[in-house]
Amino acid sequence: TGSFLIFNHVVFAHGVVHQRIDELTAQIQQSPDNTQLLFERGLLYADDQHWQNASDDFNAVRRLNPDDAVVDLHEAKMWFAANRPELSYPLVSRYLKKYPDSVAAHALRAKVNDQLGRSEAAVADFSRVVKQSKTLLPEMYLQWAQAQAKLKPLNSQTVLQIIQSGLDKLGPLVVLLKYAIDFDRQQQNYQSAMKWYEKLPQQLRQQPLWLVEKAELFGLLGRNAEAKAVYQLALDKIQEKRRLGRFNKADQILLNKIHQQL
Repeated sequence: TGSFLIFNHVVFAHGVVHQRIDELTAQIQQSPDNTQLLFERGLLYADDQHWQNASDDFNAVRRLNPDDAVVDLHEAKMWFAANRPELSYPLVSRYLKKYPDSVAAHALRAKVNDQLGRSEAAVADFSRVVKQSKTLLPEMYLQWAQAQAKLKPLNSQTVLQIIQSGLDKLGPLVVLLKYAIDFDRQQQNYQSAMKWYEKLPQQLRQQPLWLVEKAELFGLLGRNAEAKAVYQLALDKIQEKRRLGRFNKADQILLNKIHQQL
């Protein structure tokens, strides 16, 4: 069909998924107490966004094997994917009572809490994830900072300290630096935003996108002559891309911005 699902790290076309569901259904009719078959079909239903069918299978697994907590984590993931965090929360919390050191479960509950507007609880979970995880990802720090930014009153220093801790661990990653720049711009702390900008890798700072960002920051700081010079440099680089046949829609958007300023 041209549409695909991922199940246990294997990619299936929708038609193959439906065929496997039919096969499992026939096997379950012959062995209705087989929790492995029910669990596999529940996962496939979840990946295919048949939420209630999946939940029915997961509940069947629970009735047959009340000690199988793994099904709680998978159903919690499913309801989060279905944008039903209120159904996800009790399941992931129940799983964490049995496996309190599960980084994956704390990461899920952090995102669930964030969706439910429980920012303080989300911050606590994200903090625990970062401290316990052996594999640190940029999104962990980014989501932690975003949750922290929702707390009232806003503590800008704490938000940026989270980003800095991510940079200290992972290096000058663009996704973290971009968030810090945007955050400081929203707070009208343009001097601090420029300091984050200067932490970008040198090669990136020479690209038109980031040159325009720098020019905008110069403008916001009232350094208009410097802003104009950087806009001109960005224009020169875009024109060079045009000559080389590398000009694209994103460059056109930047070009429009530059023409408004020069």
